[in-house]
Amino acid sequence: MLRFKKLEITNFGPYQNNQSIIFPDEDGVVLIWGENGFGKTTLMNCIRFALWGKIFDGNNEADSLASYVNYEAVERGESMKIVLHLDYDGESYILTRTLARRPGTDGKKDEDYSTEVYLRKGGSVLGPEECTHFLKTAIPEGISRFYLFDGELLQQYESLLKTGSDNTVIKDSIENILGLPLLENSRDILDIIKGEYSTAFSKASAADSRTRKAAEVYAGLLEKESEIKKSIGDLENLLQDENDELSVIDQRLNDTEVYRGYSSKISECETNIANWSLEYNDYKTDLESLYESLWEAHLKKAINTLVHNKEIKRDNLASQLQEQHQSEALKEILNSIISNHTDNCNCPICNSSLDDSSIQYIKSQLDKLSGEQVDSQQTEYNELVADIRQLRSLVCEDKTSDIRFRLKELSKLDTKIKLEEIKKQRLEKERRNLGQQDGDFSIEDLIPQRDSVVLRIQNLKDGIKEANIALEETRGDLQKVKKQIIKNQANAEVEKAERSLSMCQSIFDIFNGAIEEFKKQLKDAVQKDATDYFVTVSHNPDYKSLSINDQYGLEILTSDGVQVPHRSAGYVQVVALSLIAALHKNAPISGPIIMDSTFQRIDPRHKRNILESLPVLGSQVIVLAYPEEIQADVARNVLKGKLRKEVNLVQESSFKTLIK
Repeated sequence: MLRFKKLEITNFGPYQNNQSIIFPDEDGVVLIWGENGFGKTTLMNCIRFALWGKIFDGNNEADSLASYVNYEAVERGESMKIVLHLDYDGESYILTRTLARRPGTDGKKDEDYSTEVYLRKGGSVLGPEECTHFLKTAIPEGISRFYLFDGELLQQYESLLKTGSDNTVIKDSIENILGLPLLENSRDILDIIKGEYSTAFSKASAADSRTRKAAEVYAGLLEKESEIKKSIGDLENLLQDENDELSVIDQRLNDTEVYRGYSSKISECETNIANWSLEYNDYKTDLESLYESLWEAHLKKAINTLVHNKEIKRDNLASQLQEQHQSEALKEILNSIISNHTDNCNCPICNSSLDDSSIQYIKSQLDKLSGEQVDSQQTEYNELVADIRQLRSLVCEDKTSDIRFRLKELSKLDTKIKLEEIKKQRLEKERRNLGQQDGDFSIEDLIPQRDSVVLRIQNLKDGIKEANIALEETRGDLQKVKKQIIKNQANAEVEKAERSLSMCQSIFDIFNGAIEEFKKQLKDAVQKDATDYFVTVSHNPDYKSLSINDQYGLEILTSDGVQVPHRSAGYVQVVALSLIAALHKNAPISGPIIMDSTFQRIDPRHKRNILESLPVLGSQVIVLAYPEEIQADVARNVLKGKLRKEVNLVQESSFKTLIK
């Protein structure tokens, strides 16, 4: 059993510098959240690159390795590296794969890099052969589609579920994960050995005069058997080619719609880019105008400082003038007292008796007050008030906040435009990978091509069927001649060769029968486990089971055993996931399951049921999803203790995503 412990990423795609994800030790589910374009699929490619040194594009085809080196890392002349910490059958391993930059290159082509890979087991580095053997054993690349899959690959499974589907590629992949090729290869080796014993029997019989004539017939039949087997092999190869051609045509028929979808999305991107560019230019024009008046903000600051200083001086003068006015009022009162003074009079204010000494004191105070002048201070005060009023009239509106706002909006628009251009480039690349250009072919052209291929396929199947009938007849004739030779022979060598041939034939028959029985048992087990998963996930109580065909396609059956026609796209995807769950349960190899954007066409009720059943898929399930695809609170409530960890992908810039 294989388990991921830690993934270290250096300069891969949007993951700049060194970042890592630590996976929990406990069985359960890890959810990795990220908006579209933030780097979820890139994480899948990180693991694919580490294990097999390959990177796939949106059409599941090998992509350029150099194109995944982080853009800013390329500018800095740095390399790309993935370190994957693993547990396999109780042993700890560290797999390191580096795309090392060659000196003196610009880092934009695959030739600018060399690939370095090594595997550490415990504290020791294993040799290249041991490393290769480990990677072929732990998760062979041929069955990787069952461990790392996304919505696109899920559609390939869905084609397998259609009645009459003959998708031999997927069927072969299924038999690979179930371990059948090893048994079938062993059977083919036994068949070759059996042929050698048949030839030895024929030669021994030809050496005996009594069986020589029959031996010649036997040898002729052996040659005929060999020719028929070769013919069957050739026909099967042609059939494979025609099936491949049919898959291409069917894909192209589908691509005519997909192509239009890509074109529509690209057009939408172009519209967004054009609109955002116009908005960007408007903000830029506004900024240029605002920049021209930016000096006014500096003038305002200087004026405000000057006004503030004058206001302080004005306020001080106001205080002084108030004191002077109070002094003037006091002088008038004191002069009035003196001018109206008579003997034994009283103060008009406090009614106290005023004698000569009091009058003398009042006169002394008047002498002090008489020297103070307020005219010059009043003039200065009035001038300050006028200056302040005039300076304030010079202050313009401060547009600094407007500039900051527009700069912020410009930055947002710039990021949106760049991201949309990246999205457009990706869509254009995926559209090119469809293998067509506008007008290259149409449905009208493809349908007769498909009809022709289907006819050739049927003719080849008929030819294979007839050849197999001829092969069985030839083998029957061989048995008859063999019996005749045995009956007439009196040679120890012939008898010995016949015993060896019979023993080999018996072993072959037993082994072949065991394989067929094993296939039947495997299909029954896959059907049962797929049904168990499907019934758990499905919300239709009348859908009781799944029925499997020879191609491992599955049909939904009602409680009355009636096959359900015209299944919805959502239900087809549920059935496909049921098949995957059953294959994992019956596969001899177990490892992490990584799912990327596989819930897009599933209704909320099925999403909830599938989320609840995720731990059944495997001991370590990693789900890459965007927030609109799965509701986080629903996932947490459904998975509960089986949700072991959540990871968030946060986009800091167009070329930098952070793992948090």
